[in-house]
Amino acid sequence: MPSFATHRTLTHVKKKSSLHSIGAHINSRGFTLVELLVTCSILIILVGYGIPALNQFIQSCSTRTSINILHNAIVTARTQAVVHKTTVTLCPSADGISCQTEWHQHIIVFSDPNKNKQLDGEEILYQILDINRKIKISSRLSAGRSYLRFKPDGIISGTAGTLTVCPTNNNNRHARQLIVSFTGRTQHAADIDGDGIIETRKGKDIQCSG
Repeated sequence: MPSFATHRTLTHVKKKSSLHSIGAHINSRGFTLVELLVTCSILIILVGYGIPALNQFIQSCSTRTSINILHNAIVTARTQAVVHKTTVTLCPSADGISCQTEWHQHIIVFSDPNKNKQLDGEEILYQILDINRKIKISSRLSAGRSYLRFKPDGIISGTAGTLTVCPTNNNNRHARQLIVSFTGRTQHAADIDGDGIIETRKGKDIQCSG
């Protein structure tokens, strides 16, 4: 009898062990094809929504950062003019020496007492900035000029107006603008009506063109 009872107990343990192994095997199986397809579909949907939102965020950051850098460059130009009692020019430049009309390569800030819009021998280059390739700059300055010139007293020399920064895809919701007055003061244009688009001095939405 004892021997028989022991045998039954061992047999019962073996059966339980076998069932546990089968259960473990079933629980450790991989995803089915249907489950994988559902998972992939969800990921595709999430990525589809996420990438446009990420692009919008990058555009907004690029224009915001660039307009602040440009603002600081204008402040630097005005400050240097007052501190050094000289004429200072800020303008776009392809070679880092002379002023051009297109704002797409560099921006230079330099002493320009002879007002020839060119960095000559003893003149000082205060700052040179590279243009972010994710943005583009346009200007609407007095008499169609494409530079800002500050007098030794910090007053602007006939080149007041606006500088606009747009993303390369021309989405005007991410456009930013600086307003430069004849006193030499610079301020950021604002979204006055709250529609998500910055307004110009005349109260119209900023337009980015190709």
